Amino acid sequence: MSSLYQKYRSTNFNEIKGQENITKLLKNAIKGDQISHAYLFVGSRGTGKTSTARILAKAVNCQHPLKDGNPCNECEFCKSIAEGRFLDLIEIDAASNRGIDQIRELKEKIEFSPSQGRFKVYIIDEVHMLTTEAFNALLKTLEEPPAHVIFIFATTDVHKLPPTILSRCQRYDFRLGTEKEIKDLIVEISKKEGIKIGEDSLDIIVNNAKGSYRDALSILDVVYSGQDDQNQEITVDEVRKILGIPNKDQVLILLKNLFEGNGIRSLEIIEELENTGVNIQQFTSYVLDILREILSAKIRERLEGEYSFAESVDIKDLHKLTNLFIEAENRIRYANNQPLVLEMIIPEMMKAGKQEEIKIVNRDVKNMIPAAPVKEEKK
Repeated sequence: MSSLYQKYRSTNFNEIKGQENITKLLKNAIKGDQISHAYLFVGSRGTGKTSTARILAKAVNCQHPLKDGNPCNECEFCKSIAEGRFLDLIEIDAASNRGIDQIRELKEKIEFSPSQGRFKVYIIDEVHMLTTEAFNALLKTLEEPPAHVIFIFATTDVHKLPPTILSRCQRYDFRLGTEKEIKDLIVEISKKEGIKIGEDSLDIIVNNAKGSYRDALSILDVVYSGQDDQNQEITVDEVRKILGIPNKDQVLILLKNLFEGNGIRSLEIIEELENTGVNIQQFTSYVLDILREILSAKIRERLEGEYSFAESVDIKDLHKLTNLFIEAENRIRYANNQPLVLEMIIPEMMKAGKQEEIKIVNRDVKNMIPAAPVKEEKK
């Protein structure tokens, strides 16, 4: 059984979500036969770069293209591309094929005419992962590309690409989806699949998708598959449990203890999160969301209710605390021991919340030994 994302992958330009400006330009180029030999698709993961690249490959090779620039999706070439058996569509993952040898092999084959279609299309995903030598080897081909070849590069980190490569490509920037766009997509797919989901559960999935259409459907897929009874509505508790998402009270308790300078209790909270299976990266991201809400309320002088504990906190300390959590989020992403990363920066976070000398006791030390008294000097 295919995943929801695979099942509902876009098959033409009109189905690409949130990238109307890009798809319009591409359709116009195809209609006017103004096809470039090198495209660069830039954007975060799950925004439609690879799907658009495959649709472009279909459109330029389609045997019966539509008048609006879309592929017909019915001819032999369109079907073979959709099924992954089109000989003239070559997809390369630069993360695992990043060396000069792979590019040399590509260059050796590139001069041969297409086996089936009009164009031989090379889609190179995560192109920024190529080595410097590989980029240099590729540059000559980009300067004088064969008439039958189209390169489509996709990247999540355009800043790592050499200027010589950038200058030879038509660049298209894919934006993240808005909350409304992500929510509309989930509602649409849920209706088609007969998935019952409440508004609060929907909001949690949208928040965790972070603007990625693919992540939104992947999360929905995981949550729905993990339900005890798929005939029942997906509840907030189920979403949190399956995704390892903390509840808001856990975040507020940690922040309150940090602002009060309670290091021991803060460490205990992190330990509790670990023991109950909460996703530390999700937790850190959620803390940042809450801090943003607190900062916004503080600026508007509307701190009340569950955020009233931050009334006496200086806004500079809030800013500093937010920056420390941003640093923690970046480090946690690549850490083997995620809870330890959070624990290690707690002393600095407490100093940000409360300006006084803080002493942190190791989480494994059960018994505290008082410091020796200072001897007074004899007068």
